[in-house]
Amino acid sequence: MSSTILTRTFSLLPDPSDSLSYKGFYKEITDLLVKTRALKNEYVQRMISDFSTASIEFYSSTSMARFWQAVYDRLHFSKVTSPQFRVFELKERAKQCAFYDAYISVREWIKRVETLKTIIPTLCEEFEKNETLFESFLSGTRLSASQLKPFRTATAVDCFGERQQLSNFFLNNFIFQVRNVFLAEHDFTWSEMILNKGAISPLQTLVEQEIGSLKASDAFIERVLGGFTRTKKKKIVPVLPARNTSKRCSFCGKPGNLSGKQCTFPHFGLSLDADLNAARNIVNYKKPNHASSGASH
Repeated sequence: MSSTILTRTFSLLPDPSDSLSYKGFYKEITDLLVKTRALKNEYVQRMISDFSTASIEFYSSTSMARFWQAVYDRLHFSKVTSPQFRVFELKERAKQCAFYDAYISVREWIKRVETLKTIIPTLCEEFEKNETLFESFLSGTRLSASQLKPFRTATAVDCFGERQQLSNFFLNNFIFQVRNVFLAEHDFTWSEMILNKGAISPLQTLVEQEIGSLKASDAFIERVLGGFTRTKKKKIVPVLPARNTSKRCSFCGKPGNLSGKQCTFPHFGLSLDADLNAARNIVNYKKPNHASSGASH
């Protein structure tokens, strides 16, 4: 007895046997994704500009009905086109999907920026109480759980009134972000910051004043816009200490002599390529016991 297999062909999918149709369909989809991403980027830029002048309440809701009216309708996003594809007009449904992703991302970014603004005055207060904390801040050393308690209390509630529990990892990264913004404006050398103990007191006063002014700075949002990238391909990107990774010995941490592309280490009697030595330091920094193990060499 013979049997018959019934199959169903979906009209929305191209026939793989028709190579020309398949390639055309693939190109059409990729073009649409690129244009949607361009529109999404335009939405993000406009919402960030709007946030710097508008009330934060416009971005407080996670209810689609509320934030749609507060942002999408108020800023007339249905009429917005991306600068790269001004002639091409996406359908309204595609625009709404692009807006939803952009809004959620911007809202999370606002929470992080406002958390940074909360950490800044707390950091200045702790500088006055603890000089060791100030030295750790300048050197890029991660703070312990006990040192982070005031920051955890200050950030227990986010800018939208919702409770949040930031881990030690996130709190340290926020503090490092403040440090990066500060050092981007002030080019202090390692010896000026740490080794010269006589300069610690006036330098601490300067840091407190400058960090305190960051909160009121008009350019604060732009300066921290790209400063929250903590992962790359699902791998944590470590915050490297404020040392010259090309010059520091990747075996024991002692300073060497850098000459051109070669770095020599008299205590070991060897020379390494500067880029290779820097790469080894970056890898070693991920290992918490690197310093102790290097001391045995």
